[in-house]
Amino acid sequence: DSAGIDDPTAVTLAQAVRRVATTLGARTHRNEYGGAFSGLHRQFGISSYRRMPRGRLYEAMEWLERWYGDLMGEPEPPPDI
Repeated sequence: DSAGIDDPTAVTLAQAVRRVATTLGARTHRNEYGGAFSGLHRQFGISSYRRMPRGRLYEAMEWLERWYGDLMGEPEPPPDI
């Protein structure tokens, strides 16, 4: 589904980006929100949260969760086999 997401879902996505940015910013002592959104933009080709295709939302949330886990030093979960 290539239709964009609704406002409540866009807020959830923005909160996930903010969590990554806040964690990264605690290390760099800079505002990393723009960098975190730019990463999402590069990875998924979106210019705003609302343009995230519904069909790729889960993938985007997983991507952000992995980034956050990397920042927190969490090991990558084993792949499903």
